[in-house]
Amino acid sequence: MLHGVDVSGYQPGWTPATDDRFVFIKATEGRTVTNSQLDEQTKVARDKGLQVGFYHFLWPRNAVDQARYFIAQARVKTGDLLVCDFENTPGGHPTATDAVFFINEVERLAPGHKVGLYCNRSDWNNSGIKGKQGDFLWIAAPGVPSSNLGDYPWAFHQYSWTPLDQNWAHSRFDTLAELKAWAGGAPPSPETPSDWDWDKFLDTQGSIA
Repeated sequence: MLHGVDVSGYQPGWTPATDDRFVFIKATEGRTVTNSQLDEQTKVARDKGLQVGFYHFLWPRNAVDQARYFIAQARVKTGDLLVCDFENTPGGHPTATDAVFFINEVERLAPGHKVGLYCNRSDWNNSGIKGKQGDFLWIAAPGVPSSNLGDYPWAFHQYSWTPLDQNWAHSRFDTLAELKAWAGGAPPSPETPSDWDWDKFLDTQGSIA
């Protein structure tokens, strides 16, 4: 599977490892915070040819304003992935409705981009967010083998938090070129029988609204 990381202002001077093929870069948080390393980390990632994604750390309430701030600050280019980071914050936990409003507004502001959701297994199962992940799910399950996540329709798996956040892309993406093609709007490669039936799952969920 393709390996990648996610980074934020806590990783100044980050450079990709030799096996990294993608990166999710924190762009913004709330309505006022921008990653101090955003420009540097984005340049490094693009120079190395990685698949780039940007994420926003969602606070409760004002989700539409947060989406607008995210798109205004993120260095988005064609084919970049965009993510709502849905987890507990110092101001409380955002609601599933907050996440839906955020994702919908990002989709409106950045048409043509795949917009997804990051959350842990507890939030997926208990917060009402299940089935509202937009175009893809990035699941946080450190210490859990990816092969044990068959009940989650994940595209990316955060499998470790050390020495920095480590991730796998789903095995449906055989190469970086396939991942980039999917991120840019092309359909993914045919699945093997053991793979999650991603398209069938999305068909059963309907609109995230």
